[in-house]
Order: sequence, then structure tokens, then C-alpha cells
Amino acid sequence: MSSDLWIGRSGRKPLIIAHRGGAALVAENTVEALRAAEGAGADAIETDIRLTKDGAFVCMHDDDLRRLCGDARSVSAVDPATLRQLLPSTMTLYEALAASGECQFIGFGWRSLDRD
Repeated sequence: MSSDLWIGRSGRKPLIIAHRGGAALVAENTVEALRAAEGAGADAIETDIRLTKDGAFVCMHDDDLRRLCGDARSVSAVDPATLRQLLPSTMTLYEALAASGECQFIGFGWRSLDRD
């Protein structure tokens, strides 16, 4: 796919962006979601990035874990190993980029980068 995603487009096909890494297809911000988004024809993938307690970047929309697993802690209060115990499909930014296939990443929401 061309790197000029926004300006090099021809024709009238709408730009398809998979929100939260393809959350409408399977669990949000997971490798499975990225693959499903690509399989469904998405041109790009949007995700939010949060910083964990030990400084790892993970793909997570919410600043806390309440909605996804009922844990009141913030993402910035736990490390990736703890996140994976609670949410086994948690992706790091590196894993998300590696799994993105032909889709381009856009619109990173750099969220809650200050630690609690």
C-alpha cells in the first residue's frame, strides 16, 4: 500500500479505517482484530496507546481496566505481565505494528502518558 494514504487516492472508494484495531469485528486492539480488519478490506488501523507502570507501550483504549475485565486499576498502574494475566490478548505497540500486515497505522491516540 502506498504511503500517501490520504493524498494519492484515486476514484471514489471510501477510506476504510478500523477503529480500535477492528473492534467491530472481534475483541478490540488484539492481533485477531488487526487480522480481521485487514481481511475485511480496511485501509488503515486506528488504536490508542497507553504507557504501563514499567514504561511499555500497549494498545488499550481505556485508561483503566474496569470495562474490559472489571479491575479498577489504571493501565499505568500495572505492568504488561499483569495486563496479560487479566487480558491475555493485550498487544504491545511492537506486536501491533508487526501484525498490521498491509494496513497502515494511523491516528494513534497517545493516552495517559503520565504515570499515576
